Amino acid sequence: MKLQENSRITDGALFVLFISSFILPESTFSLLLLSAGLVGCLVFRFKPTPLSPYFFLAPASIYLAANLLFIYLSNTSGYLKFFSCASLGLLLLSIALKQTYHITGDKYKYRPNRVKLFVILYCCATVALIINSIATTTGIAPLVTKAIQLTTYPVVSAVCLGSLIAIASYRLWLALSLSILYLAYVVITGVTASDFSRLSALDYLLFLLFCILFGTNYFRKSILSGSKLVGYIFGLFLAIQVFALFTFSEALQLGGDALIVDNAIKVLQEAADRHEYMMPIFNGGLIFAPDFLWIESKPKAYNSSAWFIENIMGLNPTSYPWGVGVSLFASSYLYGGLIGVTIIFYSVGIFIGKLSNQVTNPFWAGFLIYFLMRLPYTVFRMDETFMFGSFIPMLFAMLVFIYAFRKKINKAFSHQTR
Repeated sequence: MKLQENSRITDGALFVLFISSFILPESTFSLLLLSAGLVGCLVFRFKPTPLSPYFFLAPASIYLAANLLFIYLSNTSGYLKFFSCASLGLLLLSIALKQTYHITGDKYKYRPNRVKLFVILYCCATVALIINSIATTTGIAPLVTKAIQLTTYPVVSAVCLGSLIAIASYRLWLALSLSILYLAYVVITGVTASDFSRLSALDYLLFLLFCILFGTNYFRKSILSGSKLVGYIFGLFLAIQVFALFTFSEALQLGGDALIVDNAIKVLQEAADRHEYMMPIFNGGLIFAPDFLWIESKPKAYNSSAWFIENIMGLNPTSYPWGVGVSLFASSYLYGGLIGVTIIFYSVGIFIGKLSNQVTNPFWAGFLIYFLMRLPYTVFRMDETFMFGSFIPMLFAMLVFIYAFRKKINKAFSHQTR
């Protein structure tokens, strides 16, 4: 009942923030009020279980808070449109999740009767990641490896985590030992790539964390209560805002990832009258269409990052080696204004909600958690391709895997009793 009440309150608050973004004047007070309200809506939706999207979104809102702090310190204008997109997007995400997200609290407690299947799945999936990483960085069959990356990488990675958690719920030590294989993938990726992927290292640490949580009897006890975490995060956010208000000068600039919201605002301003309606469709599946099917030349760099590099930075995106994060708030607005924001965030919520219906044992719990781990990066930093790759082929690959292995996986837990 308390969680349902929090849901109604925060959804109402998000709607108020959305309306306020069209009414309030641009001022320090408006920025602090809207930013505190936006982060607060995420924080108070926290649920102390990794099977909840807000378990990941709420702590990650500190990342959003830091970026909003950058906007305050740099005295950037045009931020009200960012808050309208952010509040509308998160509201639609919440509505979609409430309609489709269904997980009972005891489903992750089941233990498999045998783990041979999960050991095979994990080893095959991780070896596939290693081979694809080597092929990508060495330039072997670049078109093939790119296609694999865009279509199957999310599914294969989710299989890795799901298999590890299933093994951990049966034998924790075996799961921790097998995790060294994924560590090898992280090391090989870091050595062969031009720069080290912090996200791959974080993935491995999170894999270990969830293995330990699912492999012990202290799954719930090992996580801070919702009320404590709510207080810590929201209190820290307010302390940061107050500290900045009375300490830093307007000339102070924050670097690195704190530029994300500033990038988003520039996209919102530039894309107000020229939306890219075909961009999500292209990256959702048309990217694999042969070149001869295109009347004009087929786009080679056609995503929100490349669009920012070309239209805001004035550079050639094909020659710029680093991507640029603009957040899902800005990329979905680029696709089609507030209607684009509505469609994209509602679709993401439906996808997560429908996937949650698959959760009947620890394997599918881990499978879901992988996508939940990607959700904060997708919303606050990148765009939907970071979570889904090329959406339509990825969804097809996922359905093929579920159809082929669902009965076998569920059978491994079939003799468990409630």
